[in-house]
Amino acid sequence: MEAHLNRISLICSVNRALWEEVGPSLRVVAAKDDEGIIRLRFFIDGEPSQEDLESASSAAAEVIADFPEHELDDKVVRLDAPERVQVTADWQIVFMRREPG
Repeated sequence: MEAHLNRISLICSVNRALWEEVGPSLRVVAAKDDEGIIRLRFFIDGEPSQEDLESASSAAAEVIADFPEHELDDKVVRLDAPERVQVTADWQIVFMRREPG
């Protein structure tokens, strides 16, 4: 049986999972439920450090623990400022840091 979760549950889960995991290079976190697969993207400014990778992994683990009937697809993506983060409308922006301009 394919599990579908509501958008608010996913946003709340990701938001909670980010507590104490947001470092200075994290620009955006986007999430979506894609037919039973929770997709998470962590956009990092600069080369991701080991700490960035560990924080993303920890947050992703917290999210999937909330939805054990789902699969997880998480990626850390390097996207240097000032290049804009662009995601399609089916993605939910859960975190976005303040940037000039």
